[in-house]
Amino acid sequence: MAIALAAVLIVIVQVLVAGVPFAMAARGLVGMWLAPLLLSVLLMYTRSLTLTVQLSVIIAVMALTAIFVVFGNPVDYWIEELTKVIAALNDSQQYALAAWMEAQKPNAGQLTMGAVLLYWTLHIAAFVIGYKMYRLLPGERPEFGRFRDLNLGRVIALALAIMSIASMLTDSIWVTSVAVILFGAFWTQGLSIVHWLYSQQMMPRIGFVAVYTMLLSFILTAVTAMGLAIFGYLDAWFNLRREPKIKLD
Repeated sequence: MAIALAAVLIVIVQVLVAGVPFAMAARGLVGMWLAPLLLSVLLMYTRSLTLTVQLSVIIAVMALTAIFVVFGNPVDYWIEELTKVIAALNDSQQYALAAWMEAQKPNAGQLTMGAVLLYWTLHIAAFVIGYKMYRLLPGERPEFGRFRDLNLGRVIALALAIMSIASMLTDSIWVTSVAVILFGAFWTQGLSIVHWLYSQQMMPRIGFVAVYTMLLSFILTAVTAMGLAIFGYLDAWFNLRREPKIKLD
C-alpha cells in the first residue's frame, strides 16, 4: 500500500511540478515499478527465490510474445523509431551519432530481444540485491532460499534446446528471440554457481572479485555473461553443484 501511494505521488509531482505530460509520467512509472512490484508479489506468493526467478523468465517470454502480437514485425517498428531518432540527431547537427544510428538499422531485428533481455536482467539483478539486503536485516525473517542455490531447472533448459534447434530450422524472428532470452537468463544461474564455489571455499576471493570485475567492466560484460550462461546451462542439466560424498570407513 505504501509503495502504491509513493508511486502515485511520484506521478503527481512529475505532472504538477516538473510539467511532464501525464501519459509520459504514467508510462515511466509502469516501466520503473511494474517489474519490482511483480517480483515482490511472486516472491511472497511462492516463498521461493528460485521459483520467482523461473516465473520471471516465463513472464519475459510472454512479454516478448505480446510485443510480436501487438506490433506484428517489430523490425519495422524499430526502423521507424531509428529513422525518427536519426532525423532528430541530424537536426541537432550530431552527424557522427546519426551515422552510427543509421548503421544499426540492419541490426533492427535484434533490438526487441535485446530490450526485453536487458530489462529483465536489470530488474532481476536489482531484485536479487534487494533480497540480499532483506536477508541482512536484523531480527527473525522468513527465508525464501539462497542465491547460490538458484537453478532455472531442466524445463527451461529443455525449452532453450528446442527453441535453439527451431531457430536453426526456421527464419522466425520470434523463435530466435525466445531462444536468446532463455539462454541469456542462464547467466544468473552461472553467477549463482560462482557464489556457491566461493561459499564452499572452492574459489579464492581474488577469483570471485575477478568475475564481478569482468561482469561490470562493460568491455568484457557480454563475454563474461555468455560464459556464465553456458556454465549455468550445463549446471541445469548436470547439477555441477553436487555436494561431495563423504566416504565412511
